[in-house]
Amino acid sequence: MNAKRGYLPEDERNFSPAAIPIMKTASRHICYLLDEGYDLKSASTFVGNHFFHL
Repeated sequence: MNAKRGYLPEDERNFSPAAIPIMKTASRHICYLLDEGYDLKSASTFVGNHFFHL
């Protein structure tokens, strides 16, 4: 998979040092859902909507 995306204005907030703990928690949630049998797209959409709603 080769995906490229451009800069978005909210990148500074979403990838700031303060966002790292949130991303770590979100990644644990995604791993849990994958272990429970969810597919990656469903798990990442669910977790992304929960942790990163705008």
